[in-house]
Amino acid sequence: MKKSLVIALLLICLSIGFIASAFYKMDMQKTALTIEEETLYGDKSFAKGITMTSRTHVNYHLFWDTVFTAENSNSTFRFSQTERPKSRVYKPELSLYTSLNMGMSGLGLLNDEDDYLLRPAKDVASMTLAGEVRTETVYLKDYYDFYPVSADLMFPDAQVEWTNYMHQFFSEYLKIPILKSQMLEVSISKNKADQVTDISLSTLQDDIALYSDSLFDNKACYFVVMSYIDTSENPFVLSEEASGIHMLPLETTTNFIRPLINQMELVYPVDPSTSKILDFAQSTDERYFYLFTLEDNAIMISVIDKQDMTCVQKLTLNDGKDHIADKVPQGINYLVQQNNFIIPFFSDGKFSLLNESNSKEAPLSLEMSGQLFESSQMSYGNFPQIATAYDGDRLAMIFYQDYYQSSTANLLIYRQGQLLYTGRFQQSTDNTVDRYYSDGVHPVDIDPLSITFD
Repeated sequence: MKKSLVIALLLICLSIGFIASAFYKMDMQKTALTIEEETLYGDKSFAKGITMTSRTHVNYHLFWDTVFTAENSNSTFRFSQTERPKSRVYKPELSLYTSLNMGMSGLGLLNDEDDYLLRPAKDVASMTLAGEVRTETVYLKDYYDFYPVSADLMFPDAQVEWTNYMHQFFSEYLKIPILKSQMLEVSISKNKADQVTDISLSTLQDDIALYSDSLFDNKACYFVVMSYIDTSENPFVLSEEASGIHMLPLETTTNFIRPLINQMELVYPVDPSTSKILDFAQSTDERYFYLFTLEDNAIMISVIDKQDMTCVQKLTLNDGKDHIADKVPQGINYLVQQNNFIIPFFSDGKFSLLNESNSKEAPLSLEMSGQLFESSQMSYGNFPQIATAYDGDRLAMIFYQDYYQSSTANLLIYRQGQLLYTGRFQQSTDNTVDRYYSDGVHPVDIDPLSITFD
């Protein structure tokens, strides 16, 4: 009895110590959070009139909303036992891709006779004996007329009428050519009951890496097909049937979406021999499509009227000249759209700022083009968390140095494309040893940064 009482008292003491330690740590964190500015380039007086906010947390129980300028900071702390992360708002998406590398295990594999993507696996399975593992190398052209495309249509709040036949339909619609030399290694495993238990498919050359971008209105899905940057000696070129803006009409009922695939059409063709599609967006008022293309090493934007699918304006954003360290602008790393302006960040480190207007002849104006500040002290790996502001004179952009492991932010300010100031705003919690772990201070997932001009 005495022994049990001693153990109980010991556990109580330990619990009290743990709770006291936790509250002490909480109190230390809530009072110790500060932000220190370090000028990396230029004069911080150019940041006058700019206010930034960083929203951080510990396990979504401790929260800080830190408002700061280049001169000072003010952090508001709160505690919640029940608060949960904000839910991401998912949008409808048409996803097209071409990866043939796959593996699966289980029973009942290959029972669907209409599975278009597994034709080679079915063929090899027909030659595989019970209890055997068989591997064959096959030519893709022996099974398909065109490169097989995987297709998925997703709506976050509605069911979609979608079958495996869609893969074959999109493949035959887009007509992506198959190279005669393209080969596939297929491995099949069967148990002693002659059932397929394992399937493995892998391409023996570089896969054709296609992907898509899609936009929706209440009647249709508009999409483009793109390929990743190809550095091989024989760069891949899209088929004429695939290159451009496509429209897939949608029939909508209550909580149900039916794609009218037989009415799908190419509504804005792009010549694949001269233009490579890089990105696809639309204006804030949804009157225009923005189509970004690479043409003769220059990145262009075409403004397309959605009513009649005609190009009303075309601008050169990056001419491919004066690039740094032999970087060629072959792609767009990230696209920011906010408050009627749009900023594409290019793969050569340059960017452009475009402003929307009400002009029918020139819906976009090119406000400035610039070069991102290059320094070993700065990383641009977390651009999805970037926040931007433009007052008609200065462009300000702020982003975390390392979103997953740090709350330190970098601020860049430009005027007419010229860099005026680069500053690092280091949060004091980044100096703690536990910042890399679950109980460290991290940015919140949704809208962690904001920036405004006073």
